Amino acid sequence: MSLLRNLTAGEYTLLERVRKAAANIARKVARRQGCCGNYGDPGC
Repeated sequence: MSLLRNLTAGEYTLLERVRKAAANIARKVARRQGCCGNYGDPGC
């Protein structure tokens, strides 16, 4: 699953990953879409 792969990949610290994941998931929910538009970021 790409969401989990993006969550573990990259040069972000754990706190940055959690923050970005929360923001991207909130963006997906608010827009009622399957993707937040930030391809490769955690949570997308």
